Amino acid sequence: MGRRQMRENGAFDERFAGLNACLGYHSATLGQLMTVWGIMKTSLALCAALLLAFAGTPVLAAPLLHCEVTYAGSSHVIEVAPGSDPYLTKSIDIDGRFRFKAVVLGAGERIDAIKLYAYYETRRQPILIQEMKLLPPFAVSDQPDSLTGRQYLYAPPLGRELQYGCALLEAKP
Repeated sequence: MGRRQMRENGAFDERFAGLNACLGYHSATLGQLMTVWGIMKTSLALCAALLLAFAGTPVLAAPLLHCEVTYAGSSHVIEVAPGSDPYLTKSIDIDGRFRFKAVVLGAGERIDAIKLYAYYETRRQPILIQEMKLLPPFAVSDQPDSLTGRQYLYAPPLGRELQYGCALLEAKP
């Protein structure tokens, strides 16, 4: 006799009468509990399968441009994430003598270009003294200056020295 026939004949309910009495539920509630338990087992099995499938998959995060700029013994750390509009990025004041601007063009983990600008600050306006454009492929490394090398820039008329170096770091998700 199948389960359906057992239910129709009342045998199913009699078979689990002791369990029903112990739990204090009638047979319809027990059937519902069994259905919910079946759904939960299926959901747990699916979650476990997904966890196993993606356990070795690394989480991709957008790289981060990390630049260290030094002037007259003081250092400034500038970190820039990829963006789509270079005009929204502001230049950073370096002790009133220089300005530094780093632009990373791209989206997500994809970088299309990196542009670096160094300006000498005058009374009238900043003067561009270096522009660097870097195109892919880029090496991600935690070594300082690994992307640009160490750059030494000198501004007129007194020959003030600005140093900087940038590396492309893997961002922590």
